[in-house]
Amino acid sequence: MVGKNNKKLLREKQSNKVYKYAIKRLTFGVASVAISAGLLFAGGTIASAEEALAEGATAQEFTASGTETGEEGAEGADINPTGEPVTVLTDESDVEEPQDETTAENMGETVGQSEEDKGIQFTEAQKAQLRHAGFTEEEIIALEVEAQTEGVTAVEAFITQKIVERNQPIQTRSAETEPELELSEEEEKEAVGAAANNETYKASASKTRVNYTKGTVGDAKEAIDKDNLAKLPEGTKFEWVDNTIFDGVGDILAEIKVTYPDGTTEIIKAPINVSNSYEIDGERYSGNFYSDEKKAKTTSNGQLNVGFKMGSLESQESRDQNELGMEMSTIFGGGITASGRDKMDGYLELDDRLAKYVDRIEGSRNGNGTYNYVWERVRNSRGELTNTWKRKAFSMLAEPENKEPGRKTIFRGDAPEVTQTNNSNKIIFKKSLKDIIDKEVPNVENGDLIYRFFIADENMVIQNQSIADGTIKVGRDKSEEHPEATATNNRNWFSGSHGTTTYQPDAGENGGIAFDHFLNKNSDGGTLNSYRNMQNREFAYKFQVDPRLLPYIDSVKAYYMDGSLIGGYNSKEFKAENEHSQYFANSKSGLAGYQREGWVEYEMRFNNGENIQSQYTAGPDGNPQTGIRGSKGPAAWFDTTKGAAEKSSYLYKDLKAGEGYFTIKNAPIDFGSQQLNFADGTTQAGAIRLVANFKKGVDLNKILGDNDGKDSNYYISGYMVNSKEELIPGTVSSGHIRVVDVDADGIADDIDDDVNIPEVPSDSDKYTPVAKNVTTQVGTVPDAKEGIEKVTDSQDNDASDKVKSYHWEKTPDVSKEGTFDNAVIVTYEDGTSERVATKIIVTDDRKDNEKYDPKVTPIEKEKGTATTEDEVKGAVTVPDYPADAEKQPEIKVDDPTQLPDGKTIGEYDVDVTVTYPDGSEDKVKVKVTVKDTTAPVITPIDDTTVIEKQPIEEITVETDDENAVVTVDGLPDGVTYDKATGKITGTPTVDDWGKEEETRDFTVTVKAEDEAGNKAEDVTFTITVQRDTDGDGEPDVTDPDDDGDGIPD
Repeated sequence: MVGKNNKKLLREKQSNKVYKYAIKRLTFGVASVAISAGLLFAGGTIASAEEALAEGATAQEFTASGTETGEEGAEGADINPTGEPVTVLTDESDVEEPQDETTAENMGETVGQSEEDKGIQFTEAQKAQLRHAGFTEEEIIALEVEAQTEGVTAVEAFITQKIVERNQPIQTRSAETEPELELSEEEEKEAVGAAANNETYKASASKTRVNYTKGTVGDAKEAIDKDNLAKLPEGTKFEWVDNTIFDGVGDILAEIKVTYPDGTTEIIKAPINVSNSYEIDGERYSGNFYSDEKKAKTTSNGQLNVGFKMGSLESQESRDQNELGMEMSTIFGGGITASGRDKMDGYLELDDRLAKYVDRIEGSRNGNGTYNYVWERVRNSRGELTNTWKRKAFSMLAEPENKEPGRKTIFRGDAPEVTQTNNSNKIIFKKSLKDIIDKEVPNVENGDLIYRFFIADENMVIQNQSIADGTIKVGRDKSEEHPEATATNNRNWFSGSHGTTTYQPDAGENGGIAFDHFLNKNSDGGTLNSYRNMQNREFAYKFQVDPRLLPYIDSVKAYYMDGSLIGGYNSKEFKAENEHSQYFANSKSGLAGYQREGWVEYEMRFNNGENIQSQYTAGPDGNPQTGIRGSKGPAAWFDTTKGAAEKSSYLYKDLKAGEGYFTIKNAPIDFGSQQLNFADGTTQAGAIRLVANFKKGVDLNKILGDNDGKDSNYYISGYMVNSKEELIPGTVSSGHIRVVDVDADGIADDIDDDVNIPEVPSDSDKYTPVAKNVTTQVGTVPDAKEGIEKVTDSQDNDASDKVKSYHWEKTPDVSKEGTFDNAVIVTYEDGTSERVATKIIVTDDRKDNEKYDPKVTPIEKEKGTATTEDEVKGAVTVPDYPADAEKQPEIKVDDPTQLPDGKTIGEYDVDVTVTYPDGSEDKVKVKVTVKDTTAPVITPIDDTTVIEKQPIEEITVETDDENAVVTVDGLPDGVTYDKATGKITGTPTVDDWGKEEETRDFTVTVKAEDEAGNKAEDVTFTITVQRDTDGDGEPDVTDPDDDGDGIPD
């Protein structure tokens, strides 16, 4: 079916006109602000230079209606009532610029804007966005004027709309002013057959930005408007004009070449976003640290110190695991909410090569295992998951345990001046670390895998002395060559340490990278907070610079770190005068001064890969200082890079490439170390700064370029040893030196003032859900969606189709009537969500016998005792029935003849009816068990003596229960018990008499058990059998002739 577009094409064909539009440059006469701005966007009424100059003219002046005019102009269309000329220029070099025209550059002055009333002015970032979209400087100024004239308040939305409008097809006439042509079937066919595809159809881009991943050429078809795509002929192809747009990141107005089935083409522009993000199982990941994307600010806070150390992957055993632990410590000063600590979160950021495999991060407060928690992964404004996780840092006593996060925090927030440690946190990966490393970093080295930990306030301002820019150790480092110190005043100073790195453009002659190493105090037996200058011993600070960084490094210098207990240290600040040589030079040089006493036999050495650079102090003549401690002679500074002679001997003679150290020497008792600020006597961390200075011609961009524009990671590490070469515990730390280019514009972010990470409003910012109360019946959990009345956009249009899911914050309790607070979690398509508070009203229209379930307690009765009706009724209750109800349920025994009389043991069911006040009934059965719990009693039996081979006198066994089952054990051979008669009878025999044995005792046990299983207490008695060797009836014990031989024994 041929539509309106084809009718128009037929008309254009009949008039032999083809309308195309490509404004190249406009200049403006003195016109009103509204018209000046409007001319730029009257694309449907201004002919292009291509059409206007079809006859070869280089420049023609046209009114807005498209009518040709002379130099003086002509009557314009409604859009240009002043008739001021609009000059359309070609690229020909001989075109002269109008001399009497007022250009866009000074248009603001022409139309009467004053300094006091400049109107809306776009920011540099907004102007850059427009330039990227193809707008000229003149057009940008005109847009500012238009925004001012129209009273625009949402400038970002205005700019986005103009960029989208610029990419839509420009109509030659409006449908409202142009009557439709009634075409015959033949004319329609002629129109279709005569027009090329690119004249019949018009492709248009998506009105919203489409996301693509850096480094992968995306499908251009995805950037085409879906409704428009359905109208284009089958076989239409789409390709990018320039595939290199995927080498960078950011918002881009990309050109797409559309090729129709007949071979004709056209170029359209589509708004897209290219980022480091990638997709796994339908979820988008940014691939960046959240702090990098936010360009998070830092603040100095001397009252908050945090130590952090990531677990090691040095051993094969550690790599075979799928988890990686962390060690954290903190000590802070001030009150419970000092510096807003009660609103701070801890953040952990991981190298993307590890982050993509993380399943979860978990831990418990202070590692005590009671308040367990899982870290939350942070989303950016585009709804992408970043490589950052967060967890509430400090809990407060006032927070209830069942409130989230409540006490489920990394540290306690109510323990100032006390060192806290937490070693429970661990990262759980989806596969073993060996598998991850083998795939992502097969030749991994120290410095490759980086992390960042820090604590930030609710505005994402990072607390400087909490930052740990660390690297995960994958190989042995120098600190492991030293045993740990055992002396009390060495081993208990520090609970841990951490390092942060910053780019310092003012360092050296070419800038450099600073590594600030913070040493956290230990309140548990530590001496730094109790006694001044306990730190002044024969120590050395040793460090290692990544050998891969050495080609860019000229030297490494040490700096004294200034800081106060309240203000802390400022890692962004750079003080050249604090470099050790300058700090020495500026020190008091008189007797007992810092210069003489604080730098005794100082050495600072570093191997930059080409040579070892040495600095040292000595007397002015190069020999050791004279005098004794407290009255040292003058000291001088020597630097071999400036021509000084080498010292005759050094503390460490041989240094490998990248290795270095400086010494920390004794000082008088009235001042502390001049090399490392121990901040003694306070809870503030000790600190030292190392700066790796760049060589001439090197900056961050040089390093970035050498790595093909990819982010690069290097490490620097440090630790402290004593004169015995023992490691001071808690002083080992590493920092990562990163050359990052998040927006891939070829400029390292640390020196890029315009890092363009588009802040796209998230769905949770764009849409507003409205709550409504939900009514449900007892026992029926309502759908969470019922708790949302509507979801709208900023224009109050329905946006419910943007919602991915609804779920209750907690499972509703619908077991009873009442009104209960709850909340619906609304999750949008971009993954962001928000909490909407609502109420659930639970009603109950059921009969009482549906609401309540009678409870029956079984009855047990002793045999011989009858069961009463009241006993049965008392065994039936109705739990949860309101005790204060006007009427209570009535309980009645249906048939009293069912009541057991107690004569016969057994189980009996008694039918009972529960009648509720509303007339409904429940039928139940009460089980009555008649039991016999009395054990039978056996009559005691006296001991007896019998003669072997002679019948015994019968023994009667009696119990008080004639039905009891009696057993008799232990009888002599020949003697038995008859259950029927209850008698023991027989003739005892003994076949194994001993040579001298004349009697034998048999212990007989009598047992009895009644029908109910009750057992009598056992009765025992003794039967003594006397030996009768000759069988004469006279037992041997009294027979004078035992053997019957006629001769007395």
